[in-house]
Amino acid sequence: MTDDLGEEIEQRTYNQVDMDRILVINQRTKLVAKRIMQLLIATDPFAKTIIFCEDIDHAERMRKAIVNAAGQIPLDSPKYVMRINGDSVEG
Repeated sequence: MTDDLGEEIEQRTYNQVDMDRILVINQRTKLVAKRIMQLLIATDPFAKTIIFCEDIDHAERMRKAIVNAAGQIPLDSPKYVMRINGDSVEG
């Protein structure tokens, strides 16, 4: 089996520690973002929300997924979703 980049996927048992570090499943990220947006829309879409990620790459993937899941909101409010980490200039 190969990944999105055509690299061979090691045949072993993966666990929670491997998620979003060694094993990145884009569909999982999209589903998490979709669920977060469902919860925000059901309560208050503009409530301050912090999502902790494994690393900078995971944070950027999650930011993009939430922007996509949020529909029109980020288009109307460009700072609606921001990635904030040690490398961030803004935020």
